[in-house]
Amino acid sequence: MADIQLIGKDIATGQMVFLEAADAAVPTTDNDKNLGSSTNRFQKIYVVRIGDAGDARLQIGAIRISGPDVSGTNSWDQSYGTGDSTGLTGNAGDATLAAGNCTNAGGNGNAGNARVAGGVASGSGTDGQVQIYTNGLKRWIFENDGTLYPFPAGTYGLGGPSNEIGHVYIGSDRKLHFGNGQEASMEFDDDGTDKMLVLGTWDFSGATVEGLAPPIETFVTLHNFANASGTMNTSYEDVALAGDFLQWIKIASSSASGRLDAVFAGRLSADHTTISSIKTWVKKGAGADPQFDIQIYCEGQAGSNQYTGTYSTQGTVPGAGSATQVSITDADITNQPATNKRYFIFVRAYLDAGEDMYLTPPFVKHE
Repeated sequence: MADIQLIGKDIATGQMVFLEAADAAVPTTDNDKNLGSSTNRFQKIYVVRIGDAGDARLQIGAIRISGPDVSGTNSWDQSYGTGDSTGLTGNAGDATLAAGNCTNAGGNGNAGNARVAGGVASGSGTDGQVQIYTNGLKRWIFENDGTLYPFPAGTYGLGGPSNEIGHVYIGSDRKLHFGNGQEASMEFDDDGTDKMLVLGTWDFSGATVEGLAPPIETFVTLHNFANASGTMNTSYEDVALAGDFLQWIKIASSSASGRLDAVFAGRLSADHTTISSIKTWVKKGAGADPQFDIQIYCEGQAGSNQYTGTYSTQGTVPGAGSATQVSITDADITNQPATNKRYFIFVRAYLDAGEDMYLTPPFVKHE
């Protein structure tokens, strides 16, 4: 069949041609004839499909809206401008719009999904960036790595006083940052302590906070001396106010080898759950090799020692003539106090005749 021409007033050239070879209706001159007008518009256009396999698209000037091919393997693709974009906000290629995969489940989205995709910018723009404008002003930017931020910085909010958003889910080891210089942050430290880490200086003076107790540090009380063997003597030394400012307890063996436990008692408050650190000071007195170890017993843990750190094994007292601080953290405590949250710290001295050692009441931090 030959080409069919639609003839208007210009019989010599015709107005539109149905091309047999291309199966297409085209104007006789490129970019010359309209389909409808500003006052005589079509109501609906029904199309079986737009384009052919691998090249399904509706192209309007510099903007292309692409769709699935006839095999159903491609979703609606991105669209981008490559030339002049007269009448559009922004330069050619700044932003792209693509319809969703409405019929083909084999595409990038399920039926009914819509997709906005970044184009390739020209000039001073950024490749793949999607910019959102309202009222002629740029408001939000999606970077090509998926990051969303307002433009300018610190201008727009999410939700409002009467338009609240729902739940916000933050992944492990990801932070909420506060301040232009990120001076404060909150994070769930999943790959470290499995705790919420709150960094920066916080002021709760104007707030009512329930169930949140600040950490406290305190010296625990000497309960008694226990499990004595041999001939052991104890005494309190005068506080060296002009020296180390510590209260020393002296344990000495006068005539026979033996052991003596200095037992200290503590208790967590109702709002605290953790013994986070224990610090005590020891120093060697007379004799060649006085030794000691430390044990921690927590209520609700079947009366077994919960301390597994360095000083849980009997060893030589360090610090001949000077104080050495012994530090224990919650990482070395297997189980924390339960029920009424009481605990005992045993500092056990192992001395030969003529040996002595010094220790201080432990300084304990509760959180």
